[in-house]
Amino acid sequence: MPDITMCTGVNTAEEICPQRDLCYRYTAKPDPLWQSFFSEAWFRGSLCRHFMDNGAEVDKDTKRQ
Repeated sequence: MPDITMCTGVNTAEEICPQRDLCYRYTAKPDPLWQSFFSEAWFRGSLCRHFMDNGAEVDKDTKRQ
């Protein structure tokens, strides 16, 4: 279990975070029984103050890892 507060990658307006595939708070495998999550994603535009780089590289043409 990651010892962090994880993120759903979606805010209350149902906008998808543009950095979620690169963020450890979104891509880490949560504990099925006990994991904390933010109530909503905290991004504005393409910036998130809680972003944690997961070290993944994304293909710029397909936007996939």
